[in-house]
Amino acid sequence: MNKELDTDSGIHFEGSRAGGMDLEKQEERTYSLEENFARLEDTIGNLEREDISLEEAFAAYSSGMAILKQCNDQIDRVEKQVLKLSEEGMEHFA
Repeated sequence: MNKELDTDSGIHFEGSRAGGMDLEKQEERTYSLEENFARLEDTIGNLEREDISLEEAFAAYSSGMAILKQCNDQIDRVEKQVLKLSEEGMEHFA
């Protein structure tokens, strides 16, 4: 079973390759917000290295932007849940 990182999204996939290109099974790893923040810190540290090549920097930047999007999506979901709970709570007092 091969493990690989999709550098566009920063998501880890596990599965076996068929023909060297296609994954037969893909299991998407879901990270918590805290894990995503830690991954962003690692990415920033990687980008700050003096010996990073342009290709590595671009891959790290792309991965970081995908992780940042995941963080924003996670925060938006929680914010919507809080707003919904607040509205429901206010209905009980009205």
